[in-house]
This record gives sequence, C-alpha cells and structure tokens, in this order.
Amino acid sequence: MSHILEEYTKCLGVNYSKPIIDTHFFPIVADRYITVETAPESFNSLNYSYWHNVVDLIKKYDPEISFVDISHGKEKTLDCFDQSIQGACSYRQLSYIISKSQAHICIDSYTGHLASLSDTPTTTLHSHLPPEVSKPIWHDTPTNHKSLFGSSGDIKPSYSKDDPENLIDKIKPEDIATDVLDKIGVKHDLKDYSTVNIGRYYKDNILEIIPDFNADDFTQTKLINLRCDYNFDLELIEDWLRFKVNLMFDKPIPIETLLQYRSNIAGMTIFIKDESISPSYVNQLKQSRFAFGLVCPNNDIISDIRLDFFETDVEEYKIKDKKSLDFHEDICDNSYYLSNKTLISKNKEYKSKAHWMNKDTIKDDSKVIDCPEFWEEVQHFNIYNHGKKEG
Repeated sequence: MSHILEEYTKCLGVNYSKPIIDTHFFPIVADRYITVETAPESFNSLNYSYWHNVVDLIKKYDPEISFVDISHGKEKTLDCFDQSIQGACSYRQLSYIISKSQAHICIDSYTGHLASLSDTPTTTLHSHLPPEVSKPIWHDTPTNHKSLFGSSGDIKPSYSKDDPENLIDKIKPEDIATDVLDKIGVKHDLKDYSTVNIGRYYKDNILEIIPDFNADDFTQTKLINLRCDYNFDLELIEDWLRFKVNLMFDKPIPIETLLQYRSNIAGMTIFIKDESISPSYVNQLKQSRFAFGLVCPNNDIISDIRLDFFETDVEEYKIKDKKSLDFHEDICDNSYYLSNKTLISKNKEYKSKAHWMNKDTIKDDSKVIDCPEFWEEVQHFNIYNHGKKEG
C-alpha cells in the first residue's frame, strides 16, 4: 500500500520535496524533555489509554526527563505529563519545541511529520490507518523513527475515528518506552519486561473506602466506592455518606438513612449472599426511586435468588480462579501488577482486596498474589513479568 503522499503525487502529476519551516521560539521549563501528542477523546481509534504507564517506565530509567504535552487543546489533560501547552502554540512554535526535544511520541498525526523535518527521534502510534500509508517520511536518519501498529492477524484497521476493537491499546507500554529509551541512549532492562494482561477496567482510576474509620480528615472530592460489604458499621457508613458515593453492601442499610443522604448516593451495588437482603427491602428501594443493581456471587444459589427476586434482574458475579484465565501459564515468580484501584482502610492505602487482607500496603512493585480475592479483581490490573521466568 502506497504512502498518501505518493498517491497525491500520482494524482496531481507533480513531485514532492521536503518542506522547510521557519521555526519560532517558545519557552519550555525543562532543559531535557520529551514531547507528546495525544488524541481527542472523541477520536476513539487514536485514544491511547496507557500514557501513565509509558511515562512511568521511561522515568524509572531516566528520572530527570520531563514530558511536555503539545496536543491540539481539545484533549484530556493527563496528570502524568510535567507541562502542558495544549493549543498554546503556532505550527512554527511547535516545530521549534519538537526540534529541541530529546524525542517525540505521538499518535498518527501531523506532529510526527514536524518531528521528521528536524530529524527528532520519533515514535508514532498507528491504529486506524496502516503505518505505510501515513507514517512520517522526512527523517534524515531512518533509525530515528519507528511506527508501532496496534493491528495484527485478521483484525484490520478501522479507517475511521471510531474503532470497536480499540486496536491502539494493543500497543504495549514497554514497546513504546523501549524504543524511546533506546533512541535517547538510556540503559534499561525492558527486554525482560513483558505485559501479560491489561484488564478491561484498568483505564479508569477507582477510589474505594472501607468504612472502618471516620471521615473527619478526608478531603477527596472524586466519587467513592464505599465498600460496606467489607465492613458493615452503620455509624461509620453514615459518616461517609457526606461524600458522593457508590454504595456496595450485602446487609440492609435503613431506608431512612438512604433517603436522608439521597443526593450523595450515585448508585448502589447490592450483593445477595443470603437472606439478609429481602425482596421487600428491594421493593422499598424501587419505590424510593434509587438506582441499584443486584449481584449474586454464589453460583450455587443464584437460581433460587432469581426466583425470590423475580421482578428484578440479578447479575451473576463470576469469581475467577487462576486456571480459568487464558493467560495463567504466563504467571510466574516474577509476575507483578499495577492496579487502577486505591483501597483505603483505617487510613492506610492498598492496591487490592488481596493486599488489604494481607495487610500489605502500596509499594512501587507489588507481586501477584495467587488467591481467589486477587483473581476476583483481575480486570482492574495490569499484570506484567519483569525478569527471567522462574516458574
């Protein structure tokens, strides 16, 4: 497949040549920096979800490097970048900024071509078009550019701003980080790093609170998953209802309490494990117009539960074990994980329910724990191997 520039050449009957841009100065805070261009949220097929992981991997080996976001200005600003100048620059200023950067990482967009004009080391992420159609072509040094393509096998690019397969997220963070670190001459051991699985919910950060301490010193404003199913204390639950919450519980919270704090309750997940939650209680919730979902974590009784709650959908909550996962053979002694969850209990932070149960607080590198509570939350984890497989 020909590059789009070659197709224009054929259609117009003219030759192409390398453009020349008269760059304009623009101040950047850092002396050493990497420029990044992300995609608007509306451009689904180019919206990469794992920028945080890429930045963390690169900074692990080059902690002094800064990241400068030079996106259009309609993108979501990510807190993993050190400086954002979204929409603040002209094309000439962008060209100057990119030309002075150590490297450039971008989606399949015009900034990759600006980088190629100054021979800046560039890594481009492709998904909705094949790289051979749209990759930067002006680099004087061919090794200064690499295209990473999310499509593989029988799955073809969408050729659209929408991509139901989300191919761009098939590009592994370590592949981006490896290419950048190699280009800027920083030593690393990412050859022994391999993503095993990234869960479908890992993209979104989640804050979970166990109501086993009071909320007096808490200042968080984001939505909280209040895990009353981990500790049921009505006095502490009511204390936490001053915040915006999703309630998760397996014992009935008095309807009067729920009505009092209705404006702070975004939703409810009710776990039906026994007779603690009755059909009459659920009917009261319906009559009070609360939004809720019923979940049964016990497959042995779900048929009886669905019969008891005949007029309400009851979702089966499947708890996986290690051997039921299609990647279980890749789990080894050097398997670690990152979590999108922060679970707070008694003012201490944990990455998962399993680590909370083991009283193992947050660390930079947390090893996989082979227990049902860990695999229950596997869709919230980025599991990777780092080091040679030992078993």
